Amino acid sequence: MVRSGPTGLSARATIDPADPVFAGHYRGFALLPGLFLVEYVSAAVRAATAQAGIRPVAVERAKFHRPVFPGDELAIEASLAVDNGELRCVATVATAVGPVADVRLSYQATELVRQLSCQATELSGG
Repeated sequence: MVRSGPTGLSARATIDPADPVFAGHYRGFALLPGLFLVEYVSAAVRAATAQAGIRPVAVERAKFHRPVFPGDELAIEASLAVDNGELRCVATVATAVGPVADVRLSYQATELVRQLSCQATELSGG
């Protein structure tokens, strides 16, 4: 589930214990690979900006604080800002035990910038 506003988003997801990734990561000690946390954040951004035509450009930062296990519920809180034709996302991912990752992503957002410019022009009466 993703909720979004003009400057950010909140999302929740439950890690499926039956996901095939757990079969080999790690034997006897299943945990979610960190890259999947980055993908959960990116999926939330894409869902929140579905009509904006964004394209991923870079993972600027991904810092992992503690492991995520099968069955954990993720809470994603992210701020979104458009700057110089790019959408920047700064997100924190947490579980019930606290923060598990900080992620910073950037996207090419030419269409989003155009849409926001049109909205600003309409609001100003131009």
